[in-house]
Amino acid sequence: MRVSGVAVYGLLIASLSSVTFAANVSSLYVDDVTAQMDRSFEVSNDSDTTEYISLVVEKRVDTADGKVTTNAMTDLAQQEVLVSPAYFVLPPKSKQVVRITPLVDKGDEEKLYYVAVKPKLPPVKSEEMKLAVRMISAYKVLYLLRPKNPVVDYQLTAHKQEGIKLVNKGNTSILLNSIYACPAKDTPTKDCTPLQGQRVSPQSTRLIKHQQPSTQGFSIELQLAGSIKRLWLPLEN
Repeated sequence: MRVSGVAVYGLLIASLSSVTFAANVSSLYVDDVTAQMDRSFEVSNDSDTTEYISLVVEKRVDTADGKVTTNAMTDLAQQEVLVSPAYFVLPPKSKQVVRITPLVDKGDEEKLYYVAVKPKLPPVKSEEMKLAVRMISAYKVLYLLRPKNPVVDYQLTAHKQEGIKLVNKGNTSILLNSIYACPAKDTPTKDCTPLQGQRVSPQSTRLIKHQQPSTQGFSIELQLAGSIKRLWLPLEN
């Protein structure tokens, strides 16, 4: 499924005319599990304009005060994740597979990285430059390096007052891939209200509110260290 991405918008001086960065990524999430050897995603260009793409790996760091920062891993001697290719030209109506290779061994704790997919200005002659505005969007693909021995331990409940509550007691992330608020258990998901999916970090709790008075429960798809679990979660008083 093609997604629009976690987009960071900005303005650049571009050449010749006003254009929009038209590349898309096939996924915003790549999981590293034993059964999934193909650690890759796809970048496609649906436009009639050639795109110039660069990739930068960033490591997510959780600070002691609860904040989250990212460190760009540009020093080759300290790189923990390799992406290939790191720079490429994407002709109109074409695609490019990007492969992710971990350079570190799995440990006791989970590690998170982002692969920033960034557009670059095309090479042009100085006399061709005009004051044209270009809207750009930089996607960030999450790469999740699971622990060597993932422990899946969680509690999932739903109450009218606080909504869905997922307590992750394990050492690896739990993904709520899809959530639908439904008026009955046998209601097709197309007739339910979709809610935003979430990633719940190890040793953390996530609450998901809902505002549908007719909701009697939730159709949920979980990703648990590579395995998929689908369930019906009734709404309790």
